[in-house]
Amino acid sequence: MAQPNIKATSFHMQDIQSLKGSFLIASPLIPDARFKQTIIFICESKNSTFGFIIDPSEKNTTSKFKKKFKNTILQGVPVYLGGPVDESKLFLVHSHDALWPESLKIENLAITTINDVLRKQDRLPKDYMIIAGYANWMHMQLERELSLGFWVVSNNDSAVIFDKTIKNRWKYCMDKLQLNANTFAHYVGTT
Repeated sequence: MAQPNIKATSFHMQDIQSLKGSFLIASPLIPDARFKQTIIFICESKNSTFGFIIDPSEKNTTSKFKKKFKNTILQGVPVYLGGPVDESKLFLVHSHDALWPESLKIENLAITTINDVLRKQDRLPKDYMIIAGYANWMHMQLERELSLGFWVVSNNDSAVIFDKTIKNRWKYCMDKLQLNANTFAHYVGTT
């Protein structure tokens, strides 16, 4: 597995579309407990923004989907909570070595709905994670949260998502960015 390479990226409030493919790392200032110490992979960022929590350390939802995956190539694969919106929708966040016609490629990653994967039943990518639900922000909501310092914008690195040796991805990213949660300043996260 390649060594993860996380770095803060420049983000200007007028260019929310530039967030597509980035990580949002929750700052210690975030007031919403659902996102405390999370990392979100941003998949789209136009009129509204959506993405997936990719720090699954405590958010396993596998038991809900055992019947759906029985006798399929996904039998026994863990399912993680990707966000509080529509937790019944399942997605595969994965590497590019296996793609389906319906896959959405975003930089070094791809997103495919589980139904598309199950319909083919032929292969799985080398690196993947099954996610239930997603995170979503209304127009200008994320811009406001960024201006309040609730999120740090970083480049995405698939090694952070798929490296099983990283036990706490949020702490790992904060350490890589040399950010200390105890001394976090309000202005961090916006430029």
